[in-house]
Amino acid sequence: ANVNRWRNQLDLESQTLTEIHSSAQNKVNELGKYQIFKIINKSNSDMAFICAVMPIEDSTIFIKLYIPKIGINDTEKEFIDFCQSFRVFEE
Repeated sequence: ANVNRWRNQLDLESQTLTEIHSSAQNKVNELGKYQIFKIINKSNSDMAFICAVMPIEDSTIFIKLYIPKIGINDTEKEFIDFCQSFRVFEE
């Protein structure tokens, strides 16, 4: 639902769950498995999103970077590095 909401914010059509999963970059950090989505409207918007969805136990962390699409490829590695830095904090 979140991926389609983000797609709609960029005037893109909704996708099926299969299409969403096939467009994901699957990653793993200390919190577990998560997915990265790069959402770009190539024909309409000057802006784009790089988003991460990190399920953890009974919660989910959503990270969304709203960026000019011209710089999205240059920023993608830093976004992934940021997502990789998430850790479990124990007191």
